[in-house]
Amino acid sequence: MKTVQQRQRLSHSAGSEPSRGSPTPSASSQSSLKGSNFSSSPSSPREEYTALGSPDEPLPSIEGRSQSPTETSSSSKRISGTGTGRARTHSVSVSPPSSTLPSRGLNSSPGTSPRRIGSPFGDGGETTRIAARLDGLDLGDSPSRLGMSDVVDAIADIADNLGARTPSWRRRQTTTVSPDAGGSSLGLRLPADRRSRAGSRASLIPHDVRDEEPPPNHFHDPAVQGAFGAAKALAARLAGVLEASPLHASADSTIKRLHRRTRELASFRCPSTRTVGFVGDSGVGEPPLLSNSGAACTCVVTEYHHHAPDDFVVEVERFDRDELTNQVDELLKSYRRFHLHAREMSKDDGVEEAEQQAKVALDTFRAMFRGRLGDEAFLAGDREENVLSTLRSWLNETYPQDDGRYTMAEAQACSSLLMRLTSETAGVREPAVWPYIKTIKVFLNSHILSKGLVLVDLPGLRDVNSARRKVTERYLLHCNEVLAICHIGRATTDAGVASVFELAKKAELSNVGIVCTKSDDIRAEEAIKDWKGPRARRIQELSNEVARTQGQIDEANLSLAELEDDELTDQEDIELDLSRRLRSLGQDLQKKRFELKKYLIENRNAIVSSELRKEYTKNNSDGTLHVFCVSNTEYWARRRLSKDDALPSLHLSGILALRKHCLAIIGDSQLRIARGFVTNDLPALFGDVALWIESGAGSASAEQKRTVRKALDEVERKLKRELVGRDSALSRVGESIKEGFVTEIDGSTGGDNWPSRLAMTGLAGITAASYSAFCRQYGSYCTPAVGRRDWNEEAIAELVKDLGPRWDKLCSSIEDELEENAELMDDVLARALELIQLEDLPRTRRVLVVALECRRKAIVSEAEALFGKFNEELGTLRIDALSGIRTSFIGQALEKAYRDSNMQYGSGSDQRRKGIINDALGHSNLFPKYMRDFGNRLKTSADGLQEQLLEMLQRHLDAFETTLNLVRDENVATESEENPGLRRCLEVETATAREELGRIKEIMAA
Repeated sequence: MKTVQQRQRLSHSAGSEPSRGSPTPSASSQSSLKGSNFSSSPSSPREEYTALGSPDEPLPSIEGRSQSPTETSSSSKRISGTGTGRARTHSVSVSPPSSTLPSRGLNSSPGTSPRRIGSPFGDGGETTRIAARLDGLDLGDSPSRLGMSDVVDAIADIADNLGARTPSWRRRQTTTVSPDAGGSSLGLRLPADRRSRAGSRASLIPHDVRDEEPPPNHFHDPAVQGAFGAAKALAARLAGVLEASPLHASADSTIKRLHRRTRELASFRCPSTRTVGFVGDSGVGEPPLLSNSGAACTCVVTEYHHHAPDDFVVEVERFDRDELTNQVDELLKSYRRFHLHAREMSKDDGVEEAEQQAKVALDTFRAMFRGRLGDEAFLAGDREENVLSTLRSWLNETYPQDDGRYTMAEAQACSSLLMRLTSETAGVREPAVWPYIKTIKVFLNSHILSKGLVLVDLPGLRDVNSARRKVTERYLLHCNEVLAICHIGRATTDAGVASVFELAKKAELSNVGIVCTKSDDIRAEEAIKDWKGPRARRIQELSNEVARTQGQIDEANLSLAELEDDELTDQEDIELDLSRRLRSLGQDLQKKRFELKKYLIENRNAIVSSELRKEYTKNNSDGTLHVFCVSNTEYWARRRLSKDDALPSLHLSGILALRKHCLAIIGDSQLRIARGFVTNDLPALFGDVALWIESGAGSASAEQKRTVRKALDEVERKLKRELVGRDSALSRVGESIKEGFVTEIDGSTGGDNWPSRLAMTGLAGITAASYSAFCRQYGSYCTPAVGRRDWNEEAIAELVKDLGPRWDKLCSSIEDELEENAELMDDVLARALELIQLEDLPRTRRVLVVALECRRKAIVSEAEALFGKFNEELGTLRIDALSGIRTSFIGQALEKAYRDSNMQYGSGSDQRRKGIINDALGHSNLFPKYMRDFGNRLKTSADGLQEQLLEMLQRHLDAFETTLNLVRDENVATESEENPGLRRCLEVETATAREELGRIKEIMAA
C-alpha cells in the first residue's frame, strides 16, 4: 500500500512538469549526440530513389534498418521499486527508425521476408538493379553504394496503381507506441486496456504524387490541364454520337473513318518529348560479383517510357554480332595480357588495372559461355587465334534468337523477366543474357511518365566495361537533362561527377545538374565539430531540447511503472492522466527531433550545394547549376501518414523538389503540342464532320457538283506538284544540304597541313609513367607533372581552328534554308486554298476552307519540329567532328592505338607505346578517313531528313485528299442524305463543341 506522499508524487508526474530534481539533459546531451545520425549505415545513394515517385507502394530500404548503436531505449524498460537510485539513459537519437511501413515487395509472398532491391555494389555486386524496379527483393545484405535505378523507379512512380495496403503503422501496438511513424520506440507505455483509443484519428489518405505543387509553367497550370482534358472530352462526346449510328461499324463508310479518328483524339496523349539521363559510377573498379543470394548483375542502359495500357512491355536491344565479337576479342586480350605477362609488368604498365580487366573478362566469359567454358586454363594456355575461334563459335551458338519483346500483365512477371535479363544466378546452367544486351526499354503506365518524360538509367562514364561506357557517352549527348548522381558525403570530390562535367565541357553541354543522395546521413556530434560557431550552438540547443523531453518521458514512464505495482482504488484515473501526458510528450519529442533533423539536413544541403555550384557552375553557359539533395529514408519514413503529417518529411527528403524539376523540363514542349491539338487537330476533325453534314444537304445540282470536283481536283494536283513533285524545292532539301557541305567543308584547303601540325602537340618529353597513364585513359588525363591534357583535342586543334568557323557558317545557312522551306510550304498551301472558289456553294466553301486551314497549320508546325530535330543532329555531329571525346571521330580513330599501347609491358614498353601513338597520329589515312566519316554522317542525316520530310508531306496530302473527298465523292453525299437523324445530331454536337473549344483555346493561349 502506497503512502499519501507517494500518491501525490504520482499525481504530480501525471499532470505537470518533472521536479527540479529530475535529470537534466545537459548531463547526457554529449553522449546522446553520438546517436544523432539519420542513417544507420552508409548505404547506397542509389537507394534514395526508391522514394522518388511511387505514390502507393513503398519499396523497402536497407537505410535506417537498424537502430543506431548508440541509441538507447531505457525508457521502455519496466522498473519496479520506490524510485530511489534510479539510473536513466536519455535517448537523443534522431535517427530514422527501422520502418514499420508496408515493406513486402510486389514479389514477396506472405511467408517470405521482404528483401531490398537495386543494390549494385558491396557483396551484392549490382544486385538486381533493374529487376528491382518493380518489387522489393533484396538480393544482398550488405549496404550498396549507388542505387541509381531507384532514382528512375521513384520518379516514374513504378508502383503507381499497383495496389495499396493499410499502412502497418496504423495497426494497433501491443507494447509501445511511437509517434514517429515506423520509428523506434520512444518508450510510451500505454495501459493495455486503453490502447484501443490511442491510435491516431487523422485521415488515412496518404500523400498523392498527383497532388504535388506543379512547376511554374503554363502547361502545368491546373486551368490549362483542365482545358486540355476538356478538349479530349469533346472528342469522346462526339465519338459517342457517332457510335449511336450503325454506320460506325460499316467497313466502307465515312462515318467509320470519322469515328476512328475521333477515338484517336479522345485518347490523345502528348508524346514523350524530353529525356532525363541519370548517370553515376556503378561498378568502378569492380567486375560483376556474386551476392549473398547468388545473383550477379551488370549495368545495362534502361529507358522508361509511358504507355496507356496497364500491362508491362519490355523491349531488348542487343549488341549485334560484330559488336559482340569485338568485345570478346578485347576481353580475351585483357585476360591473356595479365595471366601471361603479369610478372613482367610494373605499376607504370598498369598492372593493377590489368588485373581488374582480367577479372572482368573472366566473369563475362563465365556468364556468356556457362556450361561450355569448363577448364578456364585454355583461355591463356592455348594459342590466341585458336581460343578466339572457339569463343566466336560459342558466341554464334549462344546468341539469343527471340525478337527481344516481352509483354506481361503483372508487375511480378515483369520484375522476374528483368531480373533474368540483367542478372545471373548461381547454379543455373544456361548462359546469362546480360552480356548480349545493349539497352532495355520498359513501357508502363506511370503518372510521371505520362507527362512526356523518358527516364534513362545509365552506367557511369568510368564503367570498367568500355562498350557500356561508350553507350553512356552517346546517350548523354542526346539527353535534354543530365543528372550526375553521387553520395552527399563525397559530392565535392566525387570522380564520377567530375567525369560527367568533364564530358559536358568537351561537348559544350550546359544541361547538367547534380543529385546528392543520402542527405539524411549526418550525425549531430560530427556536425558540431565540423561547423562550429552559431550552427554548432544551435545544434546543441536543439539536442538539449530533445534530451529534456526524453527525460520527461522517462520520468512519466517510471511513474506509470510504479503505479502498475500499486493496488490503489483510484489507479485508473492517475493512469489515464499519465497516458495522456505520455502521448503529449511523445508528440512534442517527435516535433523536436524533426526540428533538429531539419536543421542538420537543410544546413548541410545548403553547404554542399554552395560548394558544388562554386566548382561546376562555370561549366554551364547560363551560369546556373541545379543541385538536389535527397533522402529515400526520410521520404519513406512518413510516406504513408496523412498528408498533413507526411508533407514536412516529404519536403525535407528533397524528392518532391526533384520530381517537380523533372516535370518542369517538359513544360514548354508539351504546351506546344497541346496547343496544336486544340487549334489544329480538333478543328480539323470538326471540319470533316461538318463537311459530311453539308454533303447531304442536297442543295447542289449535278452541274455544280462537276464544277466542284474539277476545282478540287486542280487544287489537289497543284499541292502534290509543288510539295512532293520531282521539281519541288522541298524534294531537294537533302541534296542542297549535302552540296553545301561539299562546298564549305570538303573544299577546305587546310587538310594538307594538319598532319604536320600534329608534331606540335607536345607529346615528347612526357615520362614513361605519365605516358602510360594517359594511354590507359585514352588520351584524357591529369597528372601533377603534366597537368590536365587531352591528346585527342590537341591532335585536332588545328583542324578545329580551320573547320570550326566553316562548319558554323554551314549550319547557319542550313538553318536559314530550312526556315525558308517552312515558309514555302505555308505559301504553297495558302495559295492552294485561294483556288477554292465555289461561288455557287458558299457554305460548303467556308466549311472546307476552315478544315483545310487547320491542316495547313498542322503541316507547317510538324515541318518546323522536323527541322528543329535536324538542327539538333547537326549539333551532335559538331561534337563528334570537332571535339575530342572518346566516341568522337578522332577518339574512334585513335582507339585502337590506345588499346595496343595498353598491351605493352616490360622492357622497352615506353618506346613501343610512343611509337604506336606517333604512328597513329601521323598515319596518311588519318585525316582522309576523318573527312570521309564527317561527310558520311552529314549525308546520312540529310538523306534521313529528306525521307522524313517527304513522308510527312505525303501523309498530310492524304489527309487533304480525304477532306476533299467529303465534298466531291458521291458516296459520301449519299451516305449523308440517307441518315438525316445522324446529320441533325452531329450538327447540334459540333456546334456545341465549337463553342466550348473557343473557350478552351483562350485558356490554352493565355
